[in-house]
Amino acid sequence: MQARHSVQVRDVQAGPDIRGAGGMSLVEVLVATAVLAVCLLAVTRAVSVGNRLLYVSSQHMEAFMRCRERIEQMRATDYCAITSNNFPEETVRLGHLGGVDRTPLYATRSSVIETCTDPAGKRVTVTVSWNFMGRTETESASGVIYRR
Repeated sequence: MQARHSVQVRDVQAGPDIRGAGGMSLVEVLVATAVLAVCLLAVTRAVSVGNRLLYVSSQHMEAFMRCRERIEQMRATDYCAITSNNFPEETVRLGHLGGVDRTPLYATRSSVIETCTDPAGKRVTVTVSWNFMGRTETESASGVIYRR
């Protein structure tokens, strides 16, 4: 006698049934892409503004150093020789701190020298001014130099 074996065949699928799951529509993909683009644009703009502020800040630092440099030159000079004739207005080149050297930026450095009410001292004010992006920028430093 022979035994009969019955084999049942089931329908096997390769993965989960995705016919019932909702995927992303084309409109949702476009909206997500637009939101991402706006966010990236905002980040790019923020970085650009930050770089510009850093550049202007470095200009002001360099200009202030040029002011201090002139005051130190005056301090190293004989007290009687500290006059406007010996420290005339001049054009100076502002360097670029902490970055790639860009187009040279030139500034005007001027000095105002006043004798104080106490004749043993002279009040000096050094100003550096330059044009950047259509605006006049100014940095100054002042101090009193006493007779030694």
